[in-house]
Amino acid sequence: MTRRSHALALSLLLLAACPSAATLVEDLSIEEMVQRADCVVLGRVVHVSFEAEPGRSQIFTRVRIHVERCCKEDARGMDVRRTVEMRFEGGSAGGITTEVDGMPRFGVGDRVLVFLFRNQGEDAFRPLGLSLGCFRSCRGERDGRPVLRRDLTGLSLLRRRADGEYETVQGEPDPDRPHAPFVHQIESIARRSR
Repeated sequence: MTRRSHALALSLLLLAACPSAATLVEDLSIEEMVQRADCVVLGRVVHVSFEAEPGRSQIFTRVRIHVERCCKEDARGMDVRRTVEMRFEGGSAGGITTEVDGMPRFGVGDRVLVFLFRNQGEDAFRPLGLSLGCFRSCRGERDGRPVLRRDLTGLSLLRRRADGEYETVQGEPDPDRPHAPFVHQIESIARRSR
């Protein structure tokens, strides 16, 4: 076998061993997410649009959420009591489509609970941990009660072991969270971490 054949065989072996189409994010507990988020809001999606970055082939999605409840206010002073706007990679515009594995998708009318952060100099928030920081309001499958559910499809989670090293954990089924108690839990954590 030639050197090039060895390299090709090794590449194919590595590709087969690695999960395909997954984005790595750190697996955070709810408490860690509340502490790291600039704000946490519950609301309804009222607008979704896509925009191309001028002169580049990068597409961004803009999502506007009418805030029903602010579970953690933005410490940097952005008013999040009425609406919040998110901007993140991915979407379709001008005949170009960009998909980011693990990025949440939003539709007008969706009721969501989102953990948000904002980089210095940006005019809009981003979802913390991609889909890890996005819960959708829906009815529980067993009893029909309101729950908050997140979809971790497209994510590989990095979990810190006791020795301080990280291990990759495929997106496991995430439990539904009873709506009101979960919102109260987040608000309680936010109050304690001020």
